[in-house]
Amino acid sequence: MKKLQGKIVQRSFINKRGKVIPDVFDLYLEQCDGTRIFIKTIVDSGGMTKEELLPYLNQSVTVQASPMNGELDSSPNLDYPVQSRIGGYLLIHSISLSDS
Repeated sequence: MKKLQGKIVQRSFINKRGKVIPDVFDLYLEQCDGTRIFIKTIVDSGGMTKEELLPYLNQSVTVQASPMNGELDSSPNLDYPVQSRIGGYLLIHSISLSDS
C-alpha cells in the first residue's frame, strides 16, 4: 500500500472506437506532475466505490492505495468473462483532504 497525494478528477468514458459515451465517466488520481492514474471503483474489487469518492472530486487529497495492474472494468467475483480495458490502476482504501 502506498500513500499518494493528488486530486480526484473525472474524465468522460471513451469507447474503443473513440466515441464519448454520455453520462459515463471514470475517476483518476491526478498527481502534481500531471500523471493521471485510473481508480478502479467496482464495488467488490476491494477499494472504495465511486459514490464514496465523488465528494472529493476536484479537491486535493491524500490516499492510501494499492497500485495494481490488470483488468480495469471487471470484478474478481464474476463467474463469466467480460470485455475489459487492461492496465495500471489504483484501489483506494482510505482518503482524506490535503492541505496542499
